[in-house]
Amino acid sequence: MTLKRQASLALALALALAAGTAQAAEKTLDKAAMPPKVLEAVAARYPGANMTRFEREDEDGRTVFEVKVDGPAGPVELEFTPDAALLVEELTLAAKDLPEAVTRALAASPYAAAEIQRVEKVIETGKADAPTFELKVQQGESRHGLIYSATGELLKVWERKKHAHPAPASATSAPAPATR
Repeated sequence: MTLKRQASLALALALALAAGTAQAAEKTLDKAAMPPKVLEAVAARYPGANMTRFEREDEDGRTVFEVKVDGPAGPVELEFTPDAALLVEELTLAAKDLPEAVTRALAASPYAAAEIQRVEKVIETGKADAPTFELKVQQGESRHGLIYSATGELLKVWERKKHAHPAPASATSAPAPATR
């Protein structure tokens, strides 16, 4: 094997390893595999609610446990540290339950004609701009994720792929032009 070919293979291997470690490792768990403190925290926050999904995510040396719950007003996703400190609470809402400022901002945006497919109220512990409102919309063939502050400021926009999760934090923050 030539030196040039060896160098190319080494570079390809290094890039593949770097890409693999940069992504989050998400794993579905059984309830029994969850830290008891996390389950106790969920039960205390949503007494009697049915816990339906359990996950562990390892990213950048940080472990997060996620529990999906059938809450009294609809599905809720909770993210905790291993010692049961609440990081994020995502509550599914009906579009009619959005704050008026968000509804007005959406109506004045390039996405005014888009079909709202999902709405979540996202409360991140310790964040000054909490809560935010995450909307998943479709306009023609174009699918986007939008994040608004409670005051109606559009904070982030990303293009969504079919059957994919939202783009990572590095996604564009500028609104995409409307297509009609």
